[in-house]
Amino acid sequence: MHTAKAGLPLLVIAVFIAVRLPNLRAPFVNLFDTGFQEAIALHHLAGRAADNYFLPVISEVDGAKVFHTAHPPLLHLLYAGLYGIFGVHEWVSRLAALALYLASLGLGLGCLTTERRSGFLFFALALFLPLPFALALTTNYEPLSLLAVTLVAVAFVRWQQDPRRLRLLALLFAVLLACLSDWPAYLAVPVLLLLQIRRHKPRKLLLALLLLEGAIFAAILFWQYAAAGEIVFFSHAATRNNPLTLLQPQTYLLLRDHLLALLGPAPLLLAAALFLWLLKARAAPSPGLRFFSLYFLVLFLAAPQLVCKHEVYLYYLVPILVFVAHDAIIRSPRPWLLLAIALAISFPLDFQHAAFRNYRYYFIAQQVQQYPEIRLAFSTPAIGVFRYYDGIETLFPTSAAATRRLRERPMDLIALDLMNPEVAPAINEVREYQDGLRLRFAFRDEQYYIREDVLPKDFYLAVLSGWQGAGDWRAPRPEVIPTPFGPAYAIRQHPAGGHPAVFHFIEPGRFRLDFAAAIQHPFPFRVQSDGAGFTILAETDAGKRLLFSRFLPDPGGRGAFSPDYSLVTNLSALSALYVITDPGPRNNFAFDDACWLSARVDPLEGNAP
Repeated sequence: MHTAKAGLPLLVIAVFIAVRLPNLRAPFVNLFDTGFQEAIALHHLAGRAADNYFLPVISEVDGAKVFHTAHPPLLHLLYAGLYGIFGVHEWVSRLAALALYLASLGLGLGCLTTERRSGFLFFALALFLPLPFALALTTNYEPLSLLAVTLVAVAFVRWQQDPRRLRLLALLFAVLLACLSDWPAYLAVPVLLLLQIRRHKPRKLLLALLLLEGAIFAAILFWQYAAAGEIVFFSHAATRNNPLTLLQPQTYLLLRDHLLALLGPAPLLLAAALFLWLLKARAAPSPGLRFFSLYFLVLFLAAPQLVCKHEVYLYYLVPILVFVAHDAIIRSPRPWLLLAIALAISFPLDFQHAAFRNYRYYFIAQQVQQYPEIRLAFSTPAIGVFRYYDGIETLFPTSAAATRRLRERPMDLIALDLMNPEVAPAINEVREYQDGLRLRFAFRDEQYYIREDVLPKDFYLAVLSGWQGAGDWRAPRPEVIPTPFGPAYAIRQHPAGGHPAVFHFIEPGRFRLDFAAAIQHPFPFRVQSDGAGFTILAETDAGKRLLFSRFLPDPGGRGAFSPDYSLVTNLSALSALYVITDPGPRNNFAFDDACWLSARVDPLEGNAP
């Protein structure tokens, strides 16, 4: 019987993986999920961790290491160790983050709940609520930090139950793990001190642990300064830890927006209702609810700008939601009905948030996943590209060391950030070291290359020629736009007239053209629109010839999408296409963005563009 009850959490985990497998394999588009941590971990591989002084290194430019000293070093050392054991794969990063979250749940269930027979309920809530799912697989600092915070709380509770030397050593290990994971984990000891301030023996121990944290903190900063010559921690304090932020309304509005985006209104209202019910029932909160509620409050007061601006910090809110739902359902007269309602509200949500995330990465990730022969590395939305924030290194590769890594570990997909001044000399390096690259997706600020031997056979029109009028907002430009069917690659062409997009073919021949016309408004509200016209002209030896012409109305200013079209050009001498959009009959184009969706060309009879 005991074995059966102990296996219930494992059963829930198995059901979670089976049900959420499509979501787990789908592209992730979280803001911080850009392969940054994994890129740092690569610098520690092949025995180079000691050369990096065990500190995060994000780049090596001209032999000089570019350190990232904004965080403690443990996370990247952990990933480097996992890569050394299992190889450099995205699933290693994903499952590591998920395993850290599951370990936090196991610890919390084991020591921070008052109910010992609620494993099924606890894990069902913790896994199927939308906020944990959205963040539990993000390969950032929070999963490791939350595990360390939970471990400190659990180790302290165990020490209180039996203050043996072994349990004291376990508590010391938990504090050391917290200090090496991330700065928010340092708050676990002060929170416990606030909870135990009236008890002499625990207060004495926690004060000693607080001094130990201060010593470790000073040692890490000294080590960072000695190795990297900088201490970044204090440079962010003026904004992230500014108490004046607590008086600004936008702080709380941003927090609300992130909660609604990651949770949705229905689960958020349900959690609030359950919390108010617990207060009304005057039920004693579980140790986990008391600890994590105070912890999140202290974290918010200590770094309000950080908590509200960086949505990944809502990860520390996850235990509160889980314990609130757990404690309320356990005390409810109809627990199974309330559990069913909670899961029914949470289950259907779109956890990928494609409607308001970076459409470009989501789309490209979906595209390359259709071709299993294209190998991806690290974060799916970054499609194997090391995209570093703060402009430190925003493309791969940018330095001789990075280029060597590319040569040692060649990838099938490479991106270049054209906005970065380091890109111009790097483009030639990429082509020199990586033969057989062909441009697949082209934007004005980025270009994506895929090796020719794994390149899909269809070619997007937007990459066949350069773009003119880059400074003109009316000029056609390739971009990824949101549609009712998901993100789509498009030639966005404002119907102001006089700006056709011209695509030249290197070898004239016969081609099949696939596309769909659309009007997509750049604003979320309805606007007045009188539609747009779409025209395609073919250039041959005999001159121009009309291939396609259609006017697309826009009823009610909601945007419009035509059915997909497929045209086979029987003109053997076709050498160019002119893609044109025009305003509607009232010449009102102020709010229209005409688009050619997924405009692709396939060469026929061996012809290639």
